[in-house]
Amino acid sequence: MKKAILSLILGMSIGLGAAQAQLKIAFATTGGKVAPGYEAYYAADKTPDSFTAQSYTAFGAKVTIKATWPEPVQFEALRMIDRGPDVILDPQDLLRFWIGTDTRVAFDPVTLTISGLPAGVYDWLSYHHDPKDQTGTFDMAINDATGSKTITGTDISNGSKFKLEDATKIKTTITSDGKDVKLVFKQTPYSDAISEAIFVMNAFELTQQAAK
Repeated sequence: MKKAILSLILGMSIGLGAAQAQLKIAFATTGGKVAPGYEAYYAADKTPDSFTAQSYTAFGAKVTIKATWPEPVQFEALRMIDRGPDVILDPQDLLRFWIGTDTRVAFDPVTLTISGLPAGVYDWLSYHHDPKDQTGTFDMAINDATGSKTITGTDISNGSKFKLEDATKIKTTITSDGKDVKLVFKQTPYSDAISEAIFVMNAFELTQQAAK
């Protein structure tokens, strides 16, 4: 009986560790409902003071996320969009909202700073889809413990009748030494196509790789 109880406790501990080995963040307008299994990064559209440092418990630590733009901030460029409940998506809540930068106002990139991430290697997965008309391409610069690298020319997907599996995603790795990790997203400047003007990111997931 004691062995059975010990095995149960160990099993629960292992399950708890697995549950804490991932951080899933969905961007949303303040108070918006995010997809099950995700925690929200909330902000208000065109409102710089709302893009605050927001903290989450993950990987046995407090991990803080903050979105910033170069100074002086041009508030019209800072977007947090809710495309509404009538979009036909799978799952609806994950692709309904997105954070972005409107390059019609400024070509400034948005920087996502991740603080408090414990040392280790993490798998990164992010979603980039607009249920309406925004598309275009962007670059993602990763500044982490290994230095700096850039993923170029990612094409944002769009459309209301869309499945999550078909949405644009970025898959890469991030290495932390405990210091801030900075991810910089820069939209390709649009010409005459307004539908290519805004960078879009719906959500991201960080999954800790097992130590080798």
